[in-house]
Amino acid sequence: MSIQKKFFIYLFLLVILPLLLASSIILSKASEIIGSKSREAVFQSFKQTQFRLNQIVSNAENLSLKVLGNEDVQQLSTLNEQSSQYEFVMHTNGINFFLQQELKMQPYIKFFLLVKGQNLIYHFGTYKENVNAELLQKAVDNNGIPLWAHNKDDVFLVRAINDINKFKLLSIEVLNVDERALEQAYTENDVWATSQTKIIDESGQIVSSINKSEIGTNINNQSYVRSAMRGSEGYFQMMVDEKKMSVFFYTMNNGWHVLKIIADSQINEPQKFLKILIMVAILICLLFGVVFSVIQNNGIIRPIKLLKREMDKVKRGNLEIQIQNQKKDEIGQLGFQFKEMALDLKDLIEKVYTSELKEKEAKLQLLSMQINPHFLYNTLDSIRWVAIKSQVDTVADQLEVLSNMFRYSLKQEHYFTTVQQEVEHVNNYMRIMNFRFNYIYEFIVDVDENTLQLECPHFILQPLIENSIQHGFIDMVLEGCIQISIKQEDSLIRICVEDNGAGTDEKRIRRMLDSDETESGYALRNIHNRIQLKYGTGFGVQFYSQIGKGSKVDIMIPVVKRISSM
Repeated sequence: MSIQKKFFIYLFLLVILPLLLASSIILSKASEIIGSKSREAVFQSFKQTQFRLNQIVSNAENLSLKVLGNEDVQQLSTLNEQSSQYEFVMHTNGINFFLQQELKMQPYIKFFLLVKGQNLIYHFGTYKENVNAELLQKAVDNNGIPLWAHNKDDVFLVRAINDINKFKLLSIEVLNVDERALEQAYTENDVWATSQTKIIDESGQIVSSINKSEIGTNINNQSYVRSAMRGSEGYFQMMVDEKKMSVFFYTMNNGWHVLKIIADSQINEPQKFLKILIMVAILICLLFGVVFSVIQNNGIIRPIKLLKREMDKVKRGNLEIQIQNQKKDEIGQLGFQFKEMALDLKDLIEKVYTSELKEKEAKLQLLSMQINPHFLYNTLDSIRWVAIKSQVDTVADQLEVLSNMFRYSLKQEHYFTTVQQEVEHVNNYMRIMNFRFNYIYEFIVDVDENTLQLECPHFILQPLIENSIQHGFIDMVLEGCIQISIKQEDSLIRICVEDNGAGTDEKRIRRMLDSDETESGYALRNIHNRIQLKYGTGFGVQFYSQIGKGSKVDIMIPVVKRISSM
């Protein structure tokens, strides 16, 4: 990693990151406090509507209580068909006068009804239709306790009137409260333009809302409604219609719930100024960081990069150093000393490099040539045994194969051949071995066609076949089997030579491959060293063996295409 990158990393880790973390923590805590205070202020403002709504409810219930004890109401409720018209008119006028006085203070009451049985015996104000029988029966069941109800257009207070002396049901009073009066009560002084406020009853039905089309809708299936109905008052945050909202609620005296929903984005509006201040502070700090980076780049990093550029030239073999540095600091001294060192080592590096190349080439040639005496000896020995046992025709066949093998060996000054030529050579060798041992060996070759024209070192298969015959099958009575498999695996060629011979000590052979032993395993180590000298330490020979089950040799070489065949 470059020093410039390190400086930027240190700047980020020690200045920018702590600043961002501190800003984030401050912003988070400040937002939390401001948000909490804002919600508390909204809730207290919202709670002020509770008094007005409860006042409407209390006034209506008090009026119904006064009606219950009004003498004219009591008397009118006892009249029947035998009663005189005079009594009916007198009590009706008395109730009219009473209600006119009372409703001056409660203009939100639209009408008043008295129902006896299923018959309307009195009404004050304009009404659209009769109250349904089910609601009247609920009022009777409540036995004089006020019952609040509603439909799509109206809000009702229904109450049974009993005889104050005999406690016997006389009639049922119905007060109609204007829903718009409820709306006015909770929308007064509401500064939140997009807020939603609504009143719901105990079942979750909407009693009152700014959106009149919602009235009568049951919203108890909404999670925020159920949460609000479980408490008496308070506020909480919740996702509503995939938006984060703050929900404020309280309960009215008649058991209904008032909900106010405001988007968090509105409540958090005051936090924008704080965010702007923090962002400005961060930008100022970043500006100082940029200035610092420019200064340290010109004073420190640039001279180091110039020095690195000259070092890269040396790495590529160019020792002509051009460093014009007049500074007397540590970086300037380092550049001067490097220039002196490069000039002193220039000639020496060239000599050593040239010498190593020649030495490596000579060593590779020597290792390749060391195999020939073994090959010639074994081949001539095979011909001798065939001549003893066979007629002239057999010798002729052996000589033909031998001539092919000699011709192939003469090409080893090139050190490398193709996979196809190496396989043909080892096939010729196995023909001679089978002539010699009366065809007791099964020889199987499996080669990918796409590997035939790829580069392969000379004489890496024949020594392995020799090892299998001379060491693996030496004491075997049954026929031996030697398999050669050559496959391409991505950018590698895997050559596998496997036999079913007697096997050997795998650990000893592996130690030999990694050491300079000469008493055994010469062919394996020879092949291993040649491959590593040519291709590097990532390639070479791997040996596997199990006594009594045979041996396996894996050779890994890179895929190299031959430019021309030899």
